[in-house]
Order: sequence, then C-alpha cells, then structure tokens
Amino acid sequence: MELAGRFKVSQGTVRKAIDELSAENLVVRRQGKGTFVATHHEARSQFRFLRLAPDEGVPHYPENRIIEVKRMRAPAEVARLLDIKSGDSVVFIRRVQSFSGVPTILDDLWLPGSIFKGLTAERLNEYKGPIGRANPCGVC
Repeated sequence: MELAGRFKVSQGTVRKAIDELSAENLVVRRQGKGTFVATHHEARSQFRFLRLAPDEGVPHYPENRIIEVKRMRAPAEVARLLDIKSGDSVVFIRRVQSFSGVPTILDDLWLPGSIFKGLTAERLNEYKGPIGRANPCGVC
C-alpha cells in the first residue's frame, strides 16, 4: 500500500511490478519474511543479465575459471567507454565460463581501478559469487 501511495498507482500495479522483478531474479521472496533485493550471492542471480539455457534438459549454472587478472593503465577505448581518463587505473579480468565442462563463453571484463582498489586474482578465486571461480549453486 505504501508503494502504491508513493507512486500514485494501484496496489495491483505494484504487485505486478514486484512479480516481474521476482521473475527476473532482481528481488527474492522469502516466505514469512518479505521481499528483498537480490544479492550477487543468490544462486538464482547467475543469469540476471545473460540468460543461457540448453535447448533440452534442465538449465544449470556455468563454472567460472579466471584466466588472468591484472591492474593496468586504461587504453583509450576502454577509458572512453568507462568514462574515465586514458591512462587511469583499470583492472582487466579474463575468464572462461563452461557448461557441463564445455568452454562456452570467453569474458573480458574491464573495471575502474579506483572503485576496485583491493581486487586481486586471489580474492576473485576465493569469492563465491557469480564472477568468481566457485559455483555458488553447487549444481555443476
């Protein structure tokens, strides 16, 4: 009721919006506790932005293998796309995602170094979320 009042919409509209957020795994419903914004630690958040599913069979989560992590100066194109200055610090991450042991995705990630100051390959490999090596759902 509070959200409906705040945004001047019906309660049905709010319920429908929350249902859609839940279907997209952006919020998580917990019986008897409420609805919460999903974290990267939620097993279901793996496919929040990239939804890959087999043509047949049960969808499952990828295994992540970090190939390279290095801190470097931003190349001009990366700096432009991240809206930072050319030469600013960035963290480059290369990983391979495999489904059922089959390498399927090669990911090159560029992160602004000023935001991810303490990020190292060791920390990524220890992390249990969707970007790290470990598979949080334990299915694969």
